[in-house]
Amino acid sequence: MTYGITLEQAQGQLEIWLKASGQVAINQSYRIGTRSYTRADLSAIQDQIKYWQGQVAALSRRGRNRIYRGIPRDK
Repeated sequence: MTYGITLEQAQGQLEIWLKASGQVAINQSYRIGTRSYTRADLSAIQDQIKYWQGQVAALSRRGRNRIYRGIPRDK
């Protein structure tokens, strides 16, 4: 279900999650000074990527399946 989301918004979200996956793959945890930080869980990010890929696919299909009817006329 898309809840009024446009194809462009879904593509934007997919891009964000793909970038997040890349960041986690490069460096899952890091340290600044005495503090240690851990990025989001990779499996949760992969779930989001699958979700947004499905949304992009569904929204792409929706635009192509329209049927237009018309009456040809001579000028």
